[in-house]
Amino acid sequence: MKNGFLIVIFILCGTVFAQAQQDTTFKTYLGKYRFVDGSVIPSVEIAGDSLKALTMSSEAGSSPLEYITTDRFTITNFNGTADFKRHDSTKQVNAIHIEAMGYILDGTKEEGATGWTWSMYYTDQHLYAVLKR
Repeated sequence: MKNGFLIVIFILCGTVFAQAQQDTTFKTYLGKYRFVDGSVIPSVEIAGDSLKALTMSSEAGSSPLEYITTDRFTITNFNGTADFKRHDSTKQVNAIHIEAMGYILDGTKEEGATGWTWSMYYTDQHLYAVLKR
């Protein structure tokens, strides 16, 4: 009886942990992506608070993004797709490929576009906090 109860507890904890891991993956997509000069739109911005609530905004308008699979979304209002590209070694999202309404756009992610980052360093004498943009 106790062993069965412990197994159920471990399964529930594992499920919660896996869900928490999945929910943080959307943050890698957030930010502003710039396209080459002369593109139909100069940039798009991805914002949201979960994989199921991401929005793409640009000068052409905004659209919810519908999650298909890892790094691939449907651009609902523009009948297109957005594919996010990752850096080979760091695996961080660094580019976007959009095919929508007959247009093909390739953009790169702006550095620092997702907000502020805090770093803390401790030495024998002082505690420092560094704010980076």
